[in-house]
Amino acid sequence: MGFNTDVRMIALEEFIPADSVEAMLDVAQALLDMLPQQRTETADSLKRSMVWMRKYIGPTSEYWDWVTFEEPIDQSTNLRVSFIGLGWILVLKRHFVSGVVSPALVERELATAMDHITQNIPLEAVLRLRAKPWDQASIARVYRYLNNAGHAVENERTNPHVIKFDGFEITLDDGETLVSKAGISNQLDLAIKKSLRDVKRWANDEGRFEGADWCAYKRRRLTTVVQAVADLTPSEGDFEFTNDPSGDYRRSQQRGFDRISLQSSPDKPFCSIVFPAYSYHQGILNPRMMIRTTEEWNSESVEIVARYYSYLWVNHYTRLWRYLEFEDQFTYTSDVRRIRELDEDSYYSYGRRMRAVDTLRAGIELGNRIDEGKVAAYRPPHDVFCIEAGVAHDVSMLERLRTTLISSTVTSLKEDPLRRAPEVLEHAVRELGRSYENFAQAASLRMQRSLQILQVVLLVGALAPFLLLVPIPEVIDSAAVHSSNSIGLYRDMRNAKQSQAWLRDLDLSLYTFRLLCLVSLTVGSLLILRARKTTALLRRFFE
Repeated sequence: MGFNTDVRMIALEEFIPADSVEAMLDVAQALLDMLPQQRTETADSLKRSMVWMRKYIGPTSEYWDWVTFEEPIDQSTNLRVSFIGLGWILVLKRHFVSGVVSPALVERELATAMDHITQNIPLEAVLRLRAKPWDQASIARVYRYLNNAGHAVENERTNPHVIKFDGFEITLDDGETLVSKAGISNQLDLAIKKSLRDVKRWANDEGRFEGADWCAYKRRRLTTVVQAVADLTPSEGDFEFTNDPSGDYRRSQQRGFDRISLQSSPDKPFCSIVFPAYSYHQGILNPRMMIRTTEEWNSESVEIVARYYSYLWVNHYTRLWRYLEFEDQFTYTSDVRRIRELDEDSYYSYGRRMRAVDTLRAGIELGNRIDEGKVAAYRPPHDVFCIEAGVAHDVSMLERLRTTLISSTVTSLKEDPLRRAPEVLEHAVRELGRSYENFAQAASLRMQRSLQILQVVLLVGALAPFLLLVPIPEVIDSAAVHSSNSIGLYRDMRNAKQSQAWLRDLDLSLYTFRLLCLVSLTVGSLLILRARKTTALLRRFFE
């Protein structure tokens, strides 16, 4: 889409998750710095709510009905800040009464203004890169591979599982994540996708098929263009504009769009929406949505539809990265059953996982309640509109965003597992609790057995002084004298000892006794240990 005379509104929105309260404080401060002194009421109110949300409002946010802030930041651009339970939606929008408009140019200008507001907020993502666990050897190999592929790679000295390259860092651990301090842009999305693709190539080398390049961002943007038209059928320019600007993502349902009408008059659609169907689990930071309407472009119905699809997009992507975290936690719970014992690193990972499971469960439950209309901040109008696919045999984008999470090469995740995830996670917490109790009991038994062995050693040490009271050398020497006539070797040894001055001070009887004891204990121990019953008994004792 080049220049257009039907465009009436262009909006660029950015989603910030609900747990990013500190980030929203930075946003409020950025707005205070941007807005004129006489128009800082919105920024002041936003900052005040964030300050109180850190401690009190956050835990009970689903019960609060939030005010939507809207404020002009310049002569042509308005800022709107709203809370939808999952997080905050920051919207920069421009209205056009008439004239020729270039949506791509306006989008770049709005993106520049949004960068000034959110530039200090890091971009995080949940990744799925490799089927096998990461160890130091595999991290070193992928490090060399990325270096040879032309990436500026460096290791994080404080954490060997972190690799920094191309302006962001990836944690290769039991939970793979990405953090970038650069602002959201399609260029950043392309750089991340290229890097993840190279990691996937390394993991798939030599027919291993261990690699993936899934990337679910926790923050993202959406561009919305509203046109006032007489025909709801999308034009070629609409499809061209909603294509991924980089051309790097494949779009299914090339001509797919949704027709929207009210439930009260389903035969009279008043707008159509082009929202591209991509494999969103592989990235895409800033998709585009085109709305064509035959009504007034600023009518309440069009506004509700735009916010509804924005919510569907945010909800879809939020559930996507939460599903990847859920899958990771569920896999960890299954792996714990196969661990023989918890070492120090395993205990640290165990405690971190227990906290993460509860946090994840609370987030998934909140998302389910929002979708059911049980959260005051935003109640999705699921039953207000009649939405159907504009092309026969296509799946409407509404259905795709609400039901399908991941479409992969061989399998597709169409039944949303997050509906039952809280119940599964609660069971996982009980499993982890039982595993911890078992490990603690085993550690207690090992400690008791170690104390028993120590008690035996201490008892022998306590009896040693009493053994010194027994004149062992004299007893042996007396026995040897009485039997010297029959034991010629011992008699010869005594005569040799008396004839050599340097041997006279040695207690031959004591050393002979010690040698006999050592030989007897060694032979007896070998015989005992070679017995299968004894070996099994000792193994059970020390396990």
